[in-house]
Parts: sequence; C-alpha cells; structure tokens
Amino acid sequence: MKNLIFSILVLLLAISCNKDENNITASELLGCWKHDIETENTSGSIYFMTRCEAKEFPNGYWRYSLIFEDGRKGSELQLAENDAHFYADITWSISEDRLYIDKEDIRTEYIIEIVNDESIRLTRQ
Repeated sequence: MKNLIFSILVLLLAISCNKDENNITASELLGCWKHDIETENTSGSIYFMTRCEAKEFPNGYWRYSLIFEDGRKGSELQLAENDAHFYADITWSISEDRLYIDKEDIRTEYIIEIVNDESIRLTRQ
C-alpha cells in the first residue's frame, strides 16, 4: 500500500514538473521572432518561430515575424501580396500555454510550445 501511494505521488510530481517545462514566461518571449520555414516546413495555422538573432535567414525573402517588447507592446509584420509589407503595432499577453495578440479590434490566440532555447511553435486557435 505504501508503494502504491508513493508511486502515485511520484507520478503526480512528474506530470506537474513536465507541464511547467512547456510554459513560457513573458520575459522569455521578449525580442524578435521569425517564421523559420527552413527548419520546419509548416503551413496554415502553425508557425515554427526562431529568435531573429539565433540564425541567418535567407536574404530577399519576407517572412512572418513578431517583436515582443516590455509593457506588452510589440510589432507584427503584415505580409501583403503586392509586397507592401509593414509592421503593425500590437499588444500581447501570455497565460500558461496561450499567447494572445491584439491588433486593432482583432484578437488572435495561439497555443505556444517551447521547442528549444531558440525556437517556439505557435498554433493558431
């Protein structure tokens, strides 16, 4: 009986520790992130994002990018078919595994997953 209780406690501890590993804090998110299509070819509602300074991205190719700043402010690169790309101001917040980006009257919600120290995966909800 003691072994069963001990096993359950160890299992619960392992689950709770594993869950916290995937949560990213606001301070970890600060900075510039680019859609890294060379590392993981994702499309549609999934964005594999890498820190801008973590690698050299190919020249001449516009890609989705986000800049998170202190005070829940930042910028999002708006891509346009006619190459009239521009950065739009955003506000953002994070709660557990959710990232919320507010731009004008639109709120976009993502599930955020930590891939490694330099990369995250955003899945649009």
